[in-house]
Amino acid sequence: MYIINPAAGRGRSRLVWKGLQGILEASGNNFQVAFTEEPGHGRELAFRAAREHVRKVVAVGGDGTVHEVVNGLAGSQTALGVIPAGTGNDFARAAGIPFEPSEALHLVHRARARSIDLGKVGGEYFINVAGVGFDAEVAAEVNRNHLFLPGAAAYVRALLQQMLRYRNSLLTVEVDGWRWEGRALFVAVGNAQYCGGGLRLVPTAVLDDGRLDLCLAGDISKLDLLCNLPRVFSGGHLSHPKVEIARGLRVRITSRSKLYVHADGEIVARTPVNLEVVPGAMKVLLPPRGREVKPLQPKRPWAKA
Repeated sequence: MYIINPAAGRGRSRLVWKGLQGILEASGNNFQVAFTEEPGHGRELAFRAAREHVRKVVAVGGDGTVHEVVNGLAGSQTALGVIPAGTGNDFARAAGIPFEPSEALHLVHRARARSIDLGKVGGEYFINVAGVGFDAEVAAEVNRNHLFLPGAAAYVRALLQQMLRYRNSLLTVEVDGWRWEGRALFVAVGNAQYCGGGLRLVPTAVLDDGRLDLCLAGDISKLDLLCNLPRVFSGGHLSHPKVEIARGLRVRITSRSKLYVHADGEIVARTPVNLEVVPGAMKVLLPPRGREVKPLQPKRPWAKA
């Protein structure tokens, strides 16, 4: 079954599907198609497919589409396929899924399903990154005002606007037995490495290691953030002296004020919040392991539980 979000990528997904539909029809294979009609519809369609024991559900769209389909399929035996057709395509980037539509379609038909982890915050699953602080405020800004721009451009524009408004917040962060308190720019909790249209915010994350990886930026000034922004695209920000990293099963974040919490770029809650890993929660049609983006090894030791 193919679930297409016709609005993804500013309409690019509709063009992508038109080309893929011709390939599928020429192959003579039977296939089901459903188009999303409103926010949340992809989740409903995926849930219904899983309940009917559909073997594969393929999301044709961006990370928002993938997020919805993931939340409809999580915990089922239905495998997720992804054909990137959005603006950011961060999960495809981390997993090594081809951006060329026909190559991604070939993968959907040839790949074997592999179990990967998901993160969970409240009742919401996430496949990429969840976070609190500056990153969540940027996500909220993107969703409010910048969806007309491509992924990285929308994120960077919203980021620059939030630089004028955001103030580092007092946070308490607990990862298993590790605890951190202080003013922080952001806390990003990753199941995968990328968010925001190519920002490698949690470059140590692994899709199927049974852990969540955390990247915490402490009391970093706006000028320091601006100077170091290009390094985030490569993961080079890990060497910054005010960046902390940790890995664990559960994360709790509390704050003095109610802050937004995002999951895969969608605002899902406000602090205080608990996050956890759900090992092996999703079957995904993935390329061979060598195609995935390799995680960075931290130059400093992990925060010890």
